[in-house]
Amino acid sequence: MPVPYVPTLGPVHPDDPIPDLFEAVVEIAGTGRFLPYDKDRRWSETKIEHVLVDAIEHDRSQTLIPTLTDRGAGTVKVHVYGAEPGSLSAGADLARKLAPAHGAAKARVVWFLGPDEPEAYTRGTRV
Repeated sequence: MPVPYVPTLGPVHPDDPIPDLFEAVVEIAGTGRFLPYDKDRRWSETKIEHVLVDAIEHDRSQTLIPTLTDRGAGTVKVHVYGAEPGSLSAGADLARKLAPAHGAAKARVVWFLGPDEPEAYTRGTRV
């Protein structure tokens, strides 16, 4: 069953107001605050992952939403929303660029498979 995924929050219920959730995540980015319904508030006093708002890329064919996790040596994750042939490469390029710029030791890409995509792609890939 397909489920919407909001960066820093994770999977959300399909009936939730998805655009409002994205907007709320962007509004509190970098503040260390939690949204009232954030699952991570159970495990930490401050939010350790936030959206890199100035690095979001959006056009008609794709949206790239990068996040930075401040745990350990740091990780940049780029969430790729788009099915164009170059979307995954664009996400990887952005992750590669942002990781050193933010002092992160790791860069990752998160993308979402469509129902027609082969099972071979169900494993994560490190950039």
